[in-house]
Amino acid sequence: MDVKNFVINVWASIATQSQKPDVNKVNSKKHSNRLPVEPLNLSRARCGERLKIVSLKSNSPSSQRLRELGFCEMSEVCKVSDNGALICKLLGCRVAIARDLGSEILVEPVCK
Repeated sequence: MDVKNFVINVWASIATQSQKPDVNKVNSKKHSNRLPVEPLNLSRARCGERLKIVSLKSNSPSSQRLRELGFCEMSEVCKVSDNGALICKLLGCRVAIARDLGSEILVEPVCK
């Protein structure tokens, strides 16, 4: 008898019915190696990285204008340059926005 089955049998004989371990949870070794990714704003992201827009911080007129430019939720963007203004590649076009507008756009890296 292997150790895992021994432990389950001993636990089952000691524990009450409501305290028995779930055998499927003990036998399964599904561990997620992915760490939760916290959204960061576009102005803090690295240049050259593929990013997915998670959300815009506010519903101000500037956020509405960003949506009209194509900075919508679930859109993919690539930050090209970070000198003064943020230059981003979005929908096949390069778009320049101010750094304070970039701080309103929450993004997360796209898995390769």
